[in-house]
Amino acid sequence: MAVIIEPNGIANNGSGLIATGLWVPKINLNASASLYDFIKTHTVAGQGTPHAAPMLDGDFAIALETGTSPSAILFTVPYQGAGTVADITGTFAFTGDISPSQITSNQNDYNPTSLASSAVLRLNTDASRNITGLQGGADGRIIVIVNVGSFNIVLKDDDGSTSTAGNRFALSGDITIAPDDGVILQYDSTSSRWRCIGKSPGGASSGVEPWLVDIIPMISDPDATTGTWALLGMVNSDNITYPLVVAANPNSVGPVFLYNSSTAQNDAISWKVGLSAGTWNITIHCRKSTNTGIFTVNLDGASVGTVDSYGAAVAYGKISVTGFSVPTSGAHVVQLKMATKNASSSGYLGEIMAISLRRTS
Repeated sequence: MAVIIEPNGIANNGSGLIATGLWVPKINLNASASLYDFIKTHTVAGQGTPHAAPMLDGDFAIALETGTSPSAILFTVPYQGAGTVADITGTFAFTGDISPSQITSNQNDYNPTSLASSAVLRLNTDASRNITGLQGGADGRIIVIVNVGSFNIVLKDDDGSTSTAGNRFALSGDITIAPDDGVILQYDSTSSRWRCIGKSPGGASSGVEPWLVDIIPMISDPDATTGTWALLGMVNSDNITYPLVVAANPNSVGPVFLYNSSTAQNDAISWKVGLSAGTWNITIHCRKSTNTGIFTVNLDGASVGTVDSYGAAVAYGKISVTGFSVPTSGAHVVQLKMATKNASSSGYLGEIMAISLRRTS
């Protein structure tokens, strides 16, 4: 980490912000030996009183008074001449952290209380929420955002309209900050945008988002089930040829297995999958019969549609729910629930060969 030491001081307005939460007074770099005592300057609300003193080797020690006397030296700035770059030695910390009120709606031009004097935003939400812009941008300013909640927080790439232009994010794609993850942003005053300069492993989009997700129950174990589900071989007596199946017989190849529920109402099965924000269709490849039920398709616990698998005669086919919205990129739970049935069906059986999710926009 380095700072620029300007002629006659550290900043143009009399005080310089090296790290948010730590103010450093303007210092005459040609100071006489009488300035070896700590120099008190103005007090910044909520920050304590800053102090600076030249050291015998020409460096400057920076300390922050939080009580009645200066604290221990926080770090030193080696003097290498006006207008040159100096390394900071010692511990460096972003101490200006805030924990704003829970976010309960999507945020445009986000501006939590005390943002102006903060470096770390500890955010939590009541559900997956979008942030389209952040106020407080200034050249080179660094903000760390940490998700301390239980739901995803999505930083939306500049859409050209939602937040004020100078508050938007210039990203390679939307960034999903998962719980316990975080990102580091820096403000680019030339572009007048926030840019991501660091992230935790789960803290951002990879830049490649899925448009097609296939679930083959024979090889993709469910993450959760309600009721009794079993992986069974295809019924040979069906004698059905289907695109996913070579004619059912003892020498069959391909996914000739079905994930079957019991015939009880409300049996459910779910998988956690990675989906990108957009509009999606889901297709269920299944066995239709006189005792099969209606699939309720749930995304993250909310229904996106129903589709009937009843058949007056045994048949293999595909049934779909189309045009549902995935609001944010990241991990989502897709559940199939046998909650209802056709009036002509004798049961709530679900028989699944495969599930295909395809993004359309």
